[in-house]
Amino acid sequence: MNYFNLARIFLLVPLIAIVVVTPSTLFPFIVGKYVIFRAAVDLAVIFFLLGLLQKNKESKHYETALAKVRADKEREANDGHDGTWVAHPGLVALAREVFDAHMKAPNQINRQRDDVKTSAADLLAFGPETPITEEGLRHNLDVGLQYLGGWLGGLGCVPIHHLMEDAATAEISRAQVWHWVRSPKGVLDHGRKVTLELVRKLIPEELAGIRVRLGEKQYALGKYDLAAKVFDDLTANDNFAEFLTLPCYELLD
Repeated sequence: MNYFNLARIFLLVPLIAIVVVTPSTLFPFIVGKYVIFRAAVDLAVIFFLLGLLQKNKESKHYETALAKVRADKEREANDGHDGTWVAHPGLVALAREVFDAHMKAPNQINRQRDDVKTSAADLLAFGPETPITEEGLRHNLDVGLQYLGGWLGGLGCVPIHHLMEDAATAEISRAQVWHWVRSPKGVLDHGRKVTLELVRKLIPEELAGIRVRLGEKQYALGKYDLAAKVFDDLTANDNFAEFLTLPCYELLD
C-alpha cells in the first residue's frame, strides 16, 4: 500500500468539497468545509507518517534504530518504570511488547530499587567516562548545527542520523563543547586542547558536510548558516546561556 498516495488523496478532499458545495448553503458550507478540511488534513498527516515509517523499514538503518529503542525500553522497564513514551506512533507496539514482557502488574511500585545507592558526589560527577575524541567533538558540532538549523527553520523535532532528536540532545552537545573549551580537562585523546579557535575551524567543515548529506533543496529549508553563527556565539560567550534556544527566539521571522 502506498501511504503517500493516500495522503495526497486526502489533501484533495477539501478542494473537492469547496467545488461541490454551493453558495446557497452558506452555513453548512462554512461548518462542513472546516470539519472536512481538518479531518482530511489529519488523515493526510497520519498516512504521510505511515509512509515515512514504511520507507524507513526498507532502510538498513531501521533495524539498528529499532534495536536502540528496544534496549532503551527494556532498561526503563527493568529500572522500575510504570510506562514510557515514544516519538512516533509506529513504535507503540514495540514499547508495549517490552513492558508487557517485563511488567506483569499494573505498576511496579513494589520495585523500589533499594540496590541503587546514590550519593551527592555521584550526582555531581560530571566527568567524562571515556576520553574526549575529535570524532566526539565533531559529532557534537554536527548535531548542534543540524538541530539549530532545523529549529530556526520551524521544526521542533529534527531527524538527525536516522533518529528523531529534540532540543535536549542539541543542548547536551553544545553544553559539552562550551565546557570543554573552558575546562583544563577539555583535551582530546591525542593531546590537543579544545579551544574556541579549534571549534571555529571545525564548524565550517561540519556545516559543509551537513550541506552535502542533506542536499541543496533540504539545506535551503533550514537556516544552517544562521545556526552556525548562533552556535559560535553560544560557545564564545563566557556567560553560559540557560538553554540554547532562548537567544534564538529573537531570530525567528
